Amino acid sequence: MSNIEIEDLWLDSLAQEMSDMNHAAFGYKTLRNLSRYETQRRMKSVDYQACGAFINGRLQGFLFIVYHPKEFLESPDELYIQDFSVWPWAQGKGIGSALLNHVLNTVGKDRPIYLTVERNNKAVRLYRKFGFVEVEAPTLIRGNSYIAMRLGRSHGKSSRKFGTEDSETLAKAC
Repeated sequence: MSNIEIEDLWLDSLAQEMSDMNHAAFGYKTLRNLSRYETQRRMKSVDYQACGAFINGRLQGFLFIVYHPKEFLESPDELYIQDFSVWPWAQGKGIGSALLNHVLNTVGKDRPIYLTVERNNKAVRLYRKFGFVEVEAPTLIRGNSYIAMRLGRSHGKSSRKFGTEDSETLAKAC
């Protein structure tokens, strides 16, 4: 799809739309991980960067990048893609690819990048297309099978294990 513009997101006024998009993208019927309040908190935090994909001035997709080491990141050089969402009617039109290209060519340049995703999520194909590989066996989170994926410029395998103690944190991804 042409005319996709990628911008940093920082306006509180977009928080409700981002929360709604996240819930629609994953078919959540009730409030889950990404509430309007949580979205606003992240947009103001130095730990996160939000990137959005716009077409004709309308937000079509977004993702959060986690910067500072958390319990599942080994070093400050690593990034984690969290809460990657595209409106259901806009999926399959290059919006997710545009967002990933932006991250890989700007903030993620020459840095290892991690994410987690449900094994049966159709986005797994997109991540593999970009060079993400599984770094461990599936983990059950809330009854769903999640996989951890890594894109590192060295493409080496991490020694880290995304253990069950990290499950709640990792469940918020994608």
